[in-house]
Amino acid sequence: MKIAIFTDTFIPTNDGIVTSICNNIKYFISVGNKVCLFAPGSSFKKEEYRGAVVYRIKSRKSSISPGNYKQANFDFKRFNKIWKDAGGFDIVHIHSPGIIGGLGLFLSKVHKVPSVCTYHTNLDMGWDYFMRDTPIGTFKKPIKNLFKKFFNSASITLTPSRCTLNILKKEGYKHLKVIPNSVDTSIFKPGKETKLRKKLKIPSKAKVVLYVGRLSAEKKIDLLIKAFSYIRKTDRYLVIAGRGSVLNKLKKLAREYELEDRIIFPGYISDKELPHYYRMCDVFASASDFETQGITFIEAMALSLIHISEPTRPLYISYA
Repeated sequence: MKIAIFTDTFIPTNDGIVTSICNNIKYFISVGNKVCLFAPGSSFKKEEYRGAVVYRIKSRKSSISPGNYKQANFDFKRFNKIWKDAGGFDIVHIHSPGIIGGLGLFLSKVHKVPSVCTYHTNLDMGWDYFMRDTPIGTFKKPIKNLFKKFFNSASITLTPSRCTLNILKKEGYKHLKVIPNSVDTSIFKPGKETKLRKKLKIPSKAKVVLYVGRLSAEKKIDLLIKAFSYIRKTDRYLVIAGRGSVLNKLKKLAREYELEDRIIFPGYISDKELPHYYRMCDVFASASDFETQGITFIEAMALSLIHISEPTRPLYISYA
C-alpha cells in the first residue's frame, strides 16, 4: 500500500504528535508499505526518514500559528505534481487540521482516495492556551465548527481513547473509531538504571519522581513542583526532563521553594536516552489535563511504573 501522510508538525519538533507519526512510519514500513510524508520546513526539499520519503514544505511562524506550529505555503500545484509523479497513493493519513493537513484532505477528494484523520489534540483546551491571545482569539466558536467540518470531511477520524471519542460524538463529530497510541515494548521495558543516577548525582537509594515532555504552560508542571514541595524527606527527587517556553519560570519556582538541590532539569532527552530515564525513576507524574491519551503515560506503564495523573482525566489513559 502507498500511504501519504500530511502533518503540520514534524521533527525537529518533539511532541506527542511527532512521536505518534514516527511510530506509524516505523510500523507501516516494517509491514511492507511505501510511505511519503509532507511536513513543514525552512525551505522546499526532499529527504528520507526511516525508509519514508519526506517532502519539506516552506513554512514560517505567524501570529496565528498555535504553539510550535508553522504556516506552510498553500502550494497545491507542487503537491499535486508530487502526487502524480509518485503514481498516486492508496490512502491519505492526516495528523493536523492546518494548511498541510488541509492540502492532504483536498488531494484525497481530488483523487478520490480514502482519508484518515487522527484527532491528537484537545482543540477546545488548546484554543485557550495557544489561540486566545492571537488576532483570531475571539473567533473560537466558528473556528471550532470549521475544525469539526474538517474532521467530518474525512472518511474516518481516529481517536486514541474511548473518553475522547465520547466527547467528540457529543460535539457532532462523525465517522469515529478508537485506535489507541502505541509504544515499542521491545524498547520500553522494565529494568534497572544506575549510571544515569550517578550522572545526575542522585543517591542510589533515593526515590525519584519523573516528568518528561514539553515544558509549556498547558502541561501544568508548576503544579508538580508545588506538590513536590510538600515532601520534606531529603532523599526524594523530582526530575523534569524536556525543553520549552516555561523552563526558566520552573527553575525560578524551584528556587523559591528552596528545592533547587532536589529538582533536576536535565534538558532535552533523546529517544535513545528516554527508556533509561524511565528505568531510573520510581514514579512517573504529570499534572496535565490537556492530553487525549498521553504517550508518556503509556511508556511509563510499559515499564511497570507507578504513575500519577490529573484526577479529572483518568479515562483518557484507557480506550476500553
